[in-house]
Amino acid sequence: MRRRTILLSALALALALSLGGGALYLARRTANAIGDAYAGWWVAEMVIGHMETHDGAWPRGWDDLREPYETCVRRSGQPWTFEQLRSRVDVDWGADPVQLAASPGDGPGPPFRVIWLRSDGQAHWQGHEPNRMIYDYLRGRKPGR
Repeated sequence: MRRRTILLSALALALALSLGGGALYLARRTANAIGDAYAGWWVAEMVIGHMETHDGAWPRGWDDLREPYETCVRRSGQPWTFEQLRSRVDVDWGADPVQLAASPGDGPGPPFRVIWLRSDGQAHWQGHEPNRMIYDYLRGRKPGR
């Protein structure tokens, strides 16, 4: 009887730990997806901010986004450090905004991929997919609308 009780207790503990681990994994994955969605949005806003203040020129690297980053911080507080954004998001620094604006954008998704998550995730908030935001800005529409 004692041996059976120990075995059942061990099985119950293993099950509880595995469920707890699964819940922890799910919570961590959800938090990362939310973080990625915000990071992509912020970087798109920074790229747009750069183009607005540099006659439509595409940024050449992260250093070009430091000033627009500060604008985002003033507007909404500082949930991100500049380095956190760099670690989550990549940008095609060689993109040509004229060619991007000429892309046919009649499909449901963005017509190009110039901003993407390093995690290869697809997380974004509705109306704030980074590449669609860039496309809408280049086509003269307010991003996110």
